[in-house]
Amino acid sequence: MIAKQGQNFWDLVIQETGSVDNAFEMSLLNPDRSVTDVVAIGTDIISSPITRKKIVDQFNDLNFPATAEEFPSSGDLSPNIGGIGYMQIETSFIVS
Repeated sequence: MIAKQGQNFWDLVIQETGSVDNAFEMSLLNPDRSVTDVVAIGTDIISSPITRKKIVDQFNDLNFPATAEEFPSSGDLSPNIGGIGYMQIETSFIVS
C-alpha cells in the first residue's frame, strides 16, 4: 500500500487491516518503520492480513483515514495568526 497525504502509520493499519490491533505486526513486517513514525507521501508499506473486512470496505482512493498532523521541529510552535479575534487593544490594535 502507498501512503497518501495526511496519513500516519496508524491510519494505514486501519485502512488495510480494519483494526489497530495489527499495528505491531505491521511494524514487524516493515522493519524500517515504527508505529510512531511519520510516513512520507508515496511510502510503500507492507500490510498484514485483513482482520475486519467491513471496516476495510469503508475505504477507497477518495475516502481514506488521514489523521496525521505535522508540527514544526523547532522555533515557534504556534502558527502566525492574526485578525480581530487575536488583537489586543493598545498592543496590536491601536485605537486613536
